[in-house]
Amino acid sequence: MKFILKGQVPSGKNAMQITRTGRHYPLKRFIDWRSNAEAQIRSQVGFPQPIEQPCKAFFTYFPGDLRRRDVPGMIDALFHVLERLNIVRDDSLIKDVDWETRALDRDNPSVFVEIV
Repeated sequence: MKFILKGQVPSGKNAMQITRTGRHYPLKRFIDWRSNAEAQIRSQVGFPQPIEQPCKAFFTYFPGDLRRRDVPGMIDALFHVLERLNIVRDDSLIKDVDWETRALDRDNPSVFVEIV
């Protein structure tokens, strides 16, 4: 399965807040990104049968600026979206990850995702 997500991927680890009672909730910025990412993925792959076997994920990332990014946090955000859309039954099934950061693309930041 292959698809492309346009736009900057935020860190999933840094997108949560905690209330005084200990309840975790995502920041609005992350919710907006997640909704957009879900719509992009659905438009490209539809509603495939969920992956229920161990798999490998390849990510090719084209940053939109030169800021330092939290790669494990971006992978975390992408894993959450894949699990939320039921593309992968459980993100723990992604046993191997290959992340490659390519050349700067100010006009079109994106990440290409392939799951095999």
